[in-house]
Amino acid sequence: MFFGAMAWALVAVYVSFGYGLADNGDYGRIMKPFASMPLGFNENWPEPGSDAYKVRFWTFWYPDWKPGAEGGNLVQSSAWALWWPGVALDRALFSDGIRHLPIVGLPLKALLLGVLCLVGRGLVRRYGVAGGLLTLVIAWVMFDVASLGYLNTFYQESAQVVGCALLAVALAWWASREPSVRWRSAIYPLCAAFLISTSKNASFHVVALVAFVLAAYTVRDSTNRNRERLTALVLALIGCLAAGVAFNYARGTADMVLDTKMHSFFAGVMTVSKDPKPHFRAEGLPDDALKCIGESAYSQIGRQCRGDYAEKLGYGATIRAVMREPSMIWPLAVAGADGLHVATPFAHRRTPQYSAMDMNGSALAAWSAFKETHLPRGAAAVLSLGAVVVVSILLFLRGYSHVLFAGLFAMIASVELVVAILGAGKIDLDKHLFLANISVDYLLVFCVLGVAEKWRRTSLTRFAAPVGVVAKSGS
Repeated sequence: MFFGAMAWALVAVYVSFGYGLADNGDYGRIMKPFASMPLGFNENWPEPGSDAYKVRFWTFWYPDWKPGAEGGNLVQSSAWALWWPGVALDRALFSDGIRHLPIVGLPLKALLLGVLCLVGRGLVRRYGVAGGLLTLVIAWVMFDVASLGYLNTFYQESAQVVGCALLAVALAWWASREPSVRWRSAIYPLCAAFLISTSKNASFHVVALVAFVLAAYTVRDSTNRNRERLTALVLALIGCLAAGVAFNYARGTADMVLDTKMHSFFAGVMTVSKDPKPHFRAEGLPDDALKCIGESAYSQIGRQCRGDYAEKLGYGATIRAVMREPSMIWPLAVAGADGLHVATPFAHRRTPQYSAMDMNGSALAAWSAFKETHLPRGAAAVLSLGAVVVVSILLFLRGYSHVLFAGLFAMIASVELVVAILGAGKIDLDKHLFLANISVDYLLVFCVLGVAEKWRRTSLTRFAAPVGVVAKSGS
């Protein structure tokens, strides 16, 4: 089973050279100095509405790019650090001066393969044949097109794909350490969480949540109460400080923030308000602004709304609207959860002469298809995530340690739902919920591992009891 899992992962990596996620305009926020525009184009941002614009964005994935241009990025991200090894490899393998996205993402895929191999060996040693089966399940989840496809792009989510895998491994390893020395190893899960938090501004909260979970672990297993409580307090403070650093590091330009503030108000809270007019009057907006509800800043109407009203709005307007109409909270949460488990259409490579092919129908997208078909969305998803958090805490207090990590990923997904819908409304919600989606993956993985550990403990107890009886009778 272990070798089958590795073979599946290798096939997935090989196939991933032929597909990626089309640019929705976000590449240009971060890709400098790595690339300037796709090969075959004379400008990165053609005139909106032109034929070049239609084939440049949304539909086709371009694997080959012209080298980077001068000028700053609109955002900062930890994804930069992950792309540099791939850029160096690309330069070493090719002398054509072109950036090949599948090569840029190759070191990240190799890292995921290494993580799978490490995890698989540990599971086989602990659970035998069942461990090999668990490894196959993890490979099925980790190497789905929904994850690998992002590694062939200039999207910030590539850092979240790698960061979540490293965080899951670091947490499991940290929990296996002796309680007396565990605090020294907290740097590893914290670093993985910081990688995720600095990937996108909206993910700043991850490192704080991880720090609080580590602190809870430290207090529960403490042998020296005063020392461990101090350690837990330090961990919590480090998490909050790191979250603040991550928020400021990954913050976008004022122009970008203006768009998201507009989306937060017009395409977020106002879409679920029973009566938007009182909110408009409170924020000094005319009734004519009602046409802006649900509009993207990049649509024809949205561009007009952006010019007329965006500077009057801020996240404070969104918060004040929720405070004036608290009944919006539940519909907002449900609206955010409606975007969960939505399979992203990945396009094959080449040029507009080739029809875009949807990878979601392939065997390598079976996990994405399963989630979209069988896992709950909307109100059921909100209730399910809340239940996982509560149950995992209760089981953790009863000694089932790994289940708390399932609760941690449920917390990450839950906070991400809130941040996504309040931060940018319903615009591009399926993409903004990528971290929530991949957190659900690892939530389920830790649930399965919790069941496996329970089965192992039960088996050992049943085996030990007869041995003890025989030993007693023999004496």
